[in-house]
Amino acid sequence: MRFLTLLIACAVLSACSSVGSDLALDEGRLARLETGETTKPDLYYLLGQPHEVSVFEEGSAWIYYTAEGSMDPWTMVPVVGLVRNGTNYDVTVTRIEFDRDERLRRHWQSDEEFYSSSWAAYRNAYDGQDRADVVRLELQRLNLPFDREAANRIEPIAAMMHRR
Repeated sequence: MRFLTLLIACAVLSACSSVGSDLALDEGRLARLETGETTKPDLYYLLGQPHEVSVFEEGSAWIYYTAEGSMDPWTMVPVVGLVRNGTNYDVTVTRIEFDRDERLRRHWQSDEEFYSSSWAAYRNAYDGQDRADVVRLELQRLNLPFDREAANRIEPIAAMMHRR
C-alpha cells in the first residue's frame, strides 16, 4: 500500500510543468517600463525574446506567455483516462504594445485557464503559422539575437491560445 501511495504521489508531482517567461511576471521589471520611452531593444534586454510579435496599423506588440500545466486528475482513472486525458493550463499573457516609432505605448497582463485534451493537443500542436519566424525577422531587423529552441518550446502554447 505504501508503494502504491508513493507511486501515485510521484505521478502527480511529475505531471506539473511550466513554460514561458517568468521575467514577464516580475513586477520590478515591469515597473521599469516607461510609456513613450522604452524601446524594443530595451524590452528585449529587460524581458528577453518575445514569444510572439503582432503588427497592426497603430504599431506592433510583443507578447510573452507564462504557462503552468498540470495533468487533469481524470487521466489517472483507469479506463476513463483513455478518453478523458489532458492538461489543465494557467496562462498569463503579457502584451506590450509599441507605437509606430517603436516606443512603448501601453502594456497589460491577462490570466486565462483552460483544459486541453491530449488528443486535441496532438492534432492542434501546429496550426500552420510560423510565429517563430515572425519573431526571428523582427529581432533580425533590430540586430538582436534569436533563440530558435526557446521559440519552439513556447509554440504549442501560442497555438492553443490562438485557437481559443
